[in-house]
Amino acid sequence: QHGVGEHGATSRVTGELVLLSRTVDEIARGQLESIGLALLTIYLTLSALLLSFRIGLVALLPNLLPIAIYYGVLGIFDVPLGLATSLIGSIALGIAVDDTVHYFTRFSLDARRLGDEGEATAATLRSVIRPVTFITAGLCLGFLVLTFSELRTQVQFGALAAFTLAVAWMLELTLSPALCSSLRLVTLWDLLGLDLGERPERQIPLFEGLSSRQARIFALMSEVVEKPAGTRLFTEGEPGDDMFVVIDGEVVATLERDGGRVELAKMRRGETVGEVAMFSGARTADVDVVADARVLRFDDADLERLGRRYPRIAAVVNRNLARLLAERVLNTQRVLR
Repeated sequence: QHGVGEHGATSRVTGELVLLSRTVDEIARGQLESIGLALLTIYLTLSALLLSFRIGLVALLPNLLPIAIYYGVLGIFDVPLGLATSLIGSIALGIAVDDTVHYFTRFSLDARRLGDEGEATAATLRSVIRPVTFITAGLCLGFLVLTFSELRTQVQFGALAAFTLAVAWMLELTLSPALCSSLRLVTLWDLLGLDLGERPERQIPLFEGLSSRQARIFALMSEVVEKPAGTRLFTEGEPGDDMFVVIDGEVVATLERDGGRVELAKMRRGETVGEVAMFSGARTADVDVVADARVLRFDDADLERLGRRYPRIAAVVNRNLARLLAERVLNTQRVLR
C-alpha cells in the first residue's frame, strides 16, 4: 500500500505472506510465553508438594525434556509451528505432570513403608508401569487415528502428539526412577497427615529452635514406630546405630548390676533414648516399653540426608542432639555414683 503523508510518500507492506509471517511470529511468541508460564507454575506446585525447591526442579526434568525433544524434532524435520502443532507441547506437558505427581507421591509412600529408597523405586515402578503404559498407549493410538486424515495439518498433529507422549512415557519410567533412587522424599500430604502431638517444637527438646513444619519434616525424613507395652526396644551390649525420640507413651532404661537391676531413667514424651549407641555402635542399657509408645527412630544416614536437603534443620537438630547427649552422660554418671 502507498499513500501520501504530511511530509511525503509513505508505504506499508501487506498481503497474505506478510499476514502469515506475522501470525507465525505471534504463535511462536505466545507459545514461548505460555510454556514458560506453565513450567514456572508447575515448578512452584511441585516444590510446594515436595517441600523443596531443589527437589521440585528435579521433578520438573521428566516434564521439561519431552517438550524440548518435541521442539527439536520440529526443527530437524522443518515442520512449521502452526495453530495445530502449537497445542502439542501444552498437551504433553499436562499429561506428563499428572504422571510425575502420581509417581513421586507413590514413591514417597513406598520409601516410608519400606525404609529403603532402592526398594521403594522398584516397588513404585511395579505399581505405576501398567496404568501409565495403558493410558499412554490409549492416548497415542487415539492421536494416531488422525494420521489417516486427508488434511496435512491433522496428520502432523496426530503423529507429533503420539510421538511426544511416547517420549514422555519413556522418560517417566526411566528418568524419574533414576532421580528418585537416591532421594528421601517428603510430600505436603505426608506433612499434613503426620501426628506428632501438640506443639512438638516446644514439647520435644530435640526440636527446640525449629518451627512446627520443620519438626514434621525431620520426622518424615526419619521413621515413626509404634511399640506396645512389654516390648523391649533394645538390649545392653547389642549393636545399634540408631536412636529414638519418645512421641507418646513411656519407656524405661535399666542396667543389671550386682544381681539386681538399676533403673537409670524413665523417658516420656520428648525425651531421647539410644543416642550413645548411634555414635558408639553398641547399646549401653536395656530399654523396655512400659506404656504403649510411639517413637521416632533415626540414624546417621537419616541425618546425612537431612543435611543435604534441609541443612538449616539439620544444623539445629545436631546442636540439640549434642546438648542432649551431654546431659544424658551427666545424668548416667550421677545415677551410677
